[in-house]
Amino acid sequence: MAEFSNAKAVVALLNHLPAMTFSKDAATGKYLACSQSFAEYAHKSSPEGVIGLTDFEIFDPDTAAHFAEDDQKALAMDEPYVFFEDVPNAARTMIRHLQTTKMKFTDEAGRLCMLGICSDVTEMVEAKANEAKANAKQAELEKQLALQAQLLEEESTSQQQHKMITAMASDYRSVYYVDFDKDEAICYRADRRFPEAPTVGAHFPYLHSFTAFAQTHVAESYREAYLQFIQPEHIRAALEKQQIISFRFLEINGDKETYSMLRAAGVRYVEERDDHIIHAVGMGFSNIDEEMRETLAQQQALS
Repeated sequence: MAEFSNAKAVVALLNHLPAMTFSKDAATGKYLACSQSFAEYAHKSSPEGVIGLTDFEIFDPDTAAHFAEDDQKALAMDEPYVFFEDVPNAARTMIRHLQTTKMKFTDEAGRLCMLGICSDVTEMVEAKANEAKANAKQAELEKQLALQAQLLEEESTSQQQHKMITAMASDYRSVYYVDFDKDEAICYRADRRFPEAPTVGAHFPYLHSFTAFAQTHVAESYREAYLQFIQPEHIRAALEKQQIISFRFLEINGDKETYSMLRAAGVRYVEERDDHIIHAVGMGFSNIDEEMRETLAQQQALS
């Protein structure tokens, strides 16, 4: 059993830890001490309003029963009991997402007590939810590109291809049809930010043009991986395993840096071909700067 021989040590913990803290009498369940933040969570103006009360005198019956059950689990363990819980405050005005640690100890009088520490992880939970939304949006964009590629295959003339790709490419800054066998690309949606970018309808050598783009507009830290990604052999091999592939990179335009994504999808899936070789793909560039920076900020906050 973990023991604290001096009750002052417990008081110091309660007053200085950056979390909601409390201690209880194990036998009666009455609060012996708590931090100001826990008192506010219990809808009291100060810790004095909590001391001497039990959970059933502060919280609703279901929440109090939940706390009592976890108390018994902690008292039956020799190690700290750490768990996550979603519980309302005493006023039932909001749900708090908490990481809670409970552990037993013996005070100076030999009384069995319990120490609790609750860290509010509401922001972390919300950040994860926002990240899930961003991932869902990205998945929807990839679904649109896959549908766009399918429509491209179904249309027999370049005029029909142009109409379909333009209709489906609203989320993409630029869109291209690439024939690997001819090393030829056709621009169906032009990137107007770069004066040297191909115009709509232009036919141009694929690998040379995409490589030249990397030398001037892909950050050096991403350039080698970008050049590997655009190789026809790499794209063909990757699309044998996935219906759509993507590469995130930092794009440079003058003195401005933005995160972008290049996606590629086979015009026909490899399993539909007699030779099982991907001959043509649809490729599109999209701006993911806002989502990427939010994700990086969330990851930094979580870490």
